[in-house]
Amino acid sequence: MRRTLILLPGLAFLAVACDHSAGYNNAMAECESSAIQAMEAADPDPDQRATWREEHIRQCMAGKGFTE
Repeated sequence: MRRTLILLPGLAFLAVACDHSAGYNNAMAECESSAIQAMEAADPDPDQRATWREEHIRQCMAGKGFTE
């Protein structure tokens, strides 16, 4: 049962990730790279890194014209 609970979210993410255009995927890759570099420079608290990264990517994608 535990394997199923772990595997299902991963499969759902994969299905959604494959549903985007090449332009979206390229923008996401650029924003993720930018988030990593910015996070290294900003050095947020360890317990805030996930939220910080998500917000950076959200703002980056919005700047490229993509919204949720």
